[in-house]
Amino acid sequence: MNRSNLQPFRQLALYGVLVLVIFWILFPLWWAIVLSIKHPADFFTAKFLPFVQFSPTLDHWRYEWNAFDDPAGMGRSLLGSLLVASASTAAALALGTPAAFAASPPPMGRRVVWLLGFFLLPRIIPPVIVALPFSHLMRLLHLGDTYPALVIAHTTLSLPLAT
Repeated sequence: MNRSNLQPFRQLALYGVLVLVIFWILFPLWWAIVLSIKHPADFFTAKFLPFVQFSPTLDHWRYEWNAFDDPAGMGRSLLGSLLVASASTAAALALGTPAAFAASPPPMGRRVVWLLGFFLLPRIIPPVIVALPFSHLMRLLHLGDTYPALVIAHTTLSLPLAT
């Protein structure tokens, strides 16, 4: 067989791998959506095709929407997550953009390699090692169990990626 005869097989294999990767990425999202529209009696059954294997319901969604202000509901948690994610992303971009500009190599002159190493340090050190001293520091600053402490932690861990 020459190379031109193998081309369709290579393309078919590439598309097959691509379909498997897309399935691997999207299946957890599909499973979460299916679980959210199942009846509680169907949670532990192998039914995963709505309208075919089970009749979907939006009762769970209705309950969460009605209990949006309830401290035990998901509403407050979702708003808190949105607040922390937005604030930490904005802070990481605000700090990372000038840092990346400062760390970029000048047209002529010496590179600032130590600065890049300093920014990559939070990614190199395991977060578990930093957790206890960070918790102690936040307690000393009277920021324990607050959103600003969480924003600072997330910004610290995402700053190397932003830089």
